[in-house]
Amino acid sequence: MLSLDPLEISPQPADAASLAEATREVPRSDWPGSDLASLSSIFRHSGWAPVRRRIAASLRRTVQPVNRILAFEGCGDQIRVLQSKDDPEVFRLAGNYCRDRWCTPCALDRARIIAHNVVELAGTTRLRFATLTLKARPTVLVQRLSDLRAFFLRLKRTSLWKRSVSAGIACLEVKRYKTVEGWHCHCHLLFHGKYIVRTDLAHAWKTITGDSDIVDVRLAKSRANVVRYITKYVSKPLDMTYLRDDSLLDEAILALKGVRLMDTFGAWRGKPLTKVSESGEWHDLGTLDGIVIAAYEGNTWAARVLRCLRKPGVADAMLAASEWRPPVLPRPPPVVPTTPSLFGDFEGMERFLTYER
Repeated sequence: MLSLDPLEISPQPADAASLAEATREVPRSDWPGSDLASLSSIFRHSGWAPVRRRIAASLRRTVQPVNRILAFEGCGDQIRVLQSKDDPEVFRLAGNYCRDRWCTPCALDRARIIAHNVVELAGTTRLRFATLTLKARPTVLVQRLSDLRAFFLRLKRTSLWKRSVSAGIACLEVKRYKTVEGWHCHCHLLFHGKYIVRTDLAHAWKTITGDSDIVDVRLAKSRANVVRYITKYVSKPLDMTYLRDDSLLDEAILALKGVRLMDTFGAWRGKPLTKVSESGEWHDLGTLDGIVIAAYEGNTWAARVLRCLRKPGVADAMLAASEWRPPVLPRPPPVVPTTPSLFGDFEGMERFLTYER
């Protein structure tokens, strides 16, 4: 079981022998049930594994490119753990991430990076939130997405928009409700500009759409509000309202292919919001699989490393890993496990990996 204590001591191993033991690599062929996902993959995807399987099946049904399917299904199965040379208590992960818009961990990583860059870009400027809702109609999703794009472009040409909004980002959200026929498409805005009266925005939006007047405008009271807002809506096409229906999920995957889930406008147009600034030097500790195995066997240092990686407080230290691919690192020769009995209980290890997720 992982330690619940805070990381109070440096997690650097006491000697080279400890490091080798904690990060030793075990050949997959030695595991019973070697067709199972790697430990790294379980660590990354255990929180949404059932949904991930449904999406993987949909990608195959909709005949997506083979490279995309393989990247999605193999996301995170070769993760390595890096330790900061400047601060040995700071860790992050680097590996073969798929960056697919339907991959929840990759989408969240990208959203955090964008949130960090938006906060830096905005500085002390006060930002506002706005939501534009398109009324559901019994038509295909492709058509509703096209309508939403056209309506938003028309809104940006109005005098209300030009005198009130100077810069911002727009995020797409798609839902489907059983009680109402048709797709619900929303446009979530984070913008810099003047105060907009909600009724004025509602009137302008209904004039453009013909039947939709549900809008919302509010002030972002803090940077934390901005981060939460962006993390919630950026790069997040997934919604449980249609994920349980194979036909709707297939339609969403096909309709959203190539569609921008986030776009910038005004003075922010063209700003590199997904750019990651690299700083400092990092030491490669080995594979996440090796550290997980060591923690499962009772290695205290390895358990603390895993606990540190899972703590929300170190999320910023892990951001760059999702957008940065390190050089291909040589794989050391496999080491025969010294405790074969460990691999006789793979289900127990899987429970260990998903504990307290």
